[in-house]
Amino acid sequence: MSVTSTDAIMQITNNGQSNILDHFGRILNTLNHALIAIVTFYTCWVVFTQKKIDLFELHIALTTLGYQFLMAETIIALAGENSWTYGLKRSTKKIIHWAMAIIGSCLSIAGTSIIIYSRNKHFSSTHGILGLTAMVLLVPTFMNGPLTLFSRYCNKSIKPVYMKIYHIITALAAYCVGVSCLITGFQKKWFIKESSKEFSTCFVVFTSITIILTAKVPVINIYKLIKGMFMR
Repeated sequence: MSVTSTDAIMQITNNGQSNILDHFGRILNTLNHALIAIVTFYTCWVVFTQKKIDLFELHIALTTLGYQFLMAETIIALAGENSWTYGLKRSTKKIIHWAMAIIGSCLSIAGTSIIIYSRNKHFSSTHGILGLTAMVLLVPTFMNGPLTLFSRYCNKSIKPVYMKIYHIITALAAYCVGVSCLITGFQKKWFIKESSKEFSTCFVVFTSITIILTAKVPVINIYKLIKGMFMR
């Protein structure tokens, strides 16, 4: 067999493996969207079908929409295999990313602030501590976002790659802590009472899966950025 034939076979094999990975990635992406939608829709449905919606219920809706829906979709929007941004220009994806990040951050901060305002006792539980931590982490994420966007214009002082890595890490931390806070919320008496123990367990599992599937996008990006730094 000639060298040319061997190279051709290797190329076909590599292309086949790449296609399989692409299809698998899109399947996981679809699963992630489905789980995000189920958790968000049902939680908001439970809240907004209450006879009277007080600040506590509003806190649940806002933080769910902020962390579970918008923050997750903000991260996924930049993934190459993402279904609803597939084929869009990189610049368009960035605009969508920043718009959703701003709205998601505002809703999450508003939802946390509401419960702080309405309660006298704070941060005495795992749920409360995670909620405060997530809100605090949103501040540097919110502030370094624009710096990352325009990082190429200030590369004389700080290398853009460092700013990108810092932004990804803080955003990932805020998202993971925020959604972990939601997981503890699904185990609260109020949610179990308004749904069921089975729904509580399912939502803990569903949300845990979305953290893993969503977090893989920034983790891969960090790996590529760090690898690129040492490959130069």
